[in-house]
Amino acid sequence: FLFAYALDPSVFKNKGNKSPCCGNGKTTWAKALQLLVSGLNLKNPINNLYYVFPLCNAKDLAMRSKGNYSDWRNVMRYQLMIVDDLGTEPREVMEFGNVYTPLIDLITTRYEEQLYTIFTTNLTPAQLEEKYGKRIVDRLNEMVEKVVFENESYRR
Repeated sequence: FLFAYALDPSVFKNKGNKSPCCGNGKTTWAKALQLLVSGLNLKNPINNLYYVFPLCNAKDLAMRSKGNYSDWRNVMRYQLMIVDDLGTEPREVMEFGNVYTPLIDLITTRYEEQLYTIFTTNLTPAQLEEKYGKRIVDRLNEMVEKVVFENESYRR
């Protein structure tokens, strides 16, 4: 599956504005990619450290943004990252009267710094625009290659 995508990404191109189905393998695919990268023992040529490819749930990321801001800045700048279930998190998070938009900030940072990111979501492009705004969706469209899972749910 991953090999086929590497050889011919057009096989998996978005075929419309259809909403991805729940339970059809997006997270499983992301976990497989995470294991593949881990198993290859790839090193960053700049610092000679092994790449890690964390799979982070969008809700957990939103909550992690609260508290230690320097830790959150480091999370936003992981070299590789998978954001799972984009759109399930609250748009805004409040802390001590301050309102933050953690996933918008994360997407913006990763866009500006050109960091490798995979997002999984069950939202259509229109739903993403409604949640994050036109500017952020425009950046997402530039950042990612859309892979739409059109099969039915594997869950019973």
